[in-house]
Amino acid sequence: MRSVIAPLAALLVMTGCSSEPALSLDQQQQAWEQTMRDDACESIQTLTPGILERAWAMDAMAEGTGTSEDIRVSIDAARRGEPYNCRDQIFKRFYEEQLVSRFNESPKGEAG
Repeated sequence: MRSVIAPLAALLVMTGCSSEPALSLDQQQQAWEQTMRDDACESIQTLTPGILERAWAMDAMAEGTGTSEDIRVSIDAARRGEPYNCRDQIFKRFYEEQLVSRFNESPKGEAG
C-alpha cells in the first residue's frame, strides 16, 4: 500500500495540487496587460526620440489619411531631443498598439 501512496503523493505535489484557486480569465488578462505595459515601457525607452511620431505620420500619409497636423508632428518629432518616457501620450499610443497587435497571444485572445 505504501508503494502506491508515495508515488501518488509525489504526483500531486508535482502537478501543483494547491488550495489556492486558479486566476480568473480577467485576472490572467490583467496580469498579461501589466507584463505588456512593463515590456512596452522598457522598449520605448530604447527608441530614438521622435521615431514613433515620424512613423505614425508617414503611415497616415501613405494611407492617404494624413493631414497637415501629421506633417507638423513629423517635423516636431525630428527636433525631439528628450527620450521617450512611460507617462505621456506617445507611450499610451505605443502601448495600446502593442496590446492590439498581440491580443491573440493574451489569455482572452487565446480563449476566443
